[in-house]
Amino acid sequence: MHSIVQLEKDDPVDTEHQYDKVDLLENTFTVTDGAYQFLGYEFQCGADMGFSKLFDLNNSGGTVNLTFAYSGEGKVTLTRWNQ
Repeated sequence: MHSIVQLEKDDPVDTEHQYDKVDLLENTFTVTDGAYQFLGYEFQCGADMGFSKLFDLNNSGGTVNLTFAYSGEGKVTLTRWNQ
């Protein structure tokens, strides 16, 4: 299981972080008051990312590869995903 513990410093804007073979459990992705969350951490969803399809895969027992890009001011954006 992947989790974000603490940010030591900000990465440069557009720095990408890839997470491979993320287990799709019941709460891997959540939406609370319109805010997307990955393992409890808020993120923005890039244009045409098909988040609803990704969200529907929760609790499927499958895995997914994810790429997030740092957007600045502590925010990250999901830029790619695939099974």
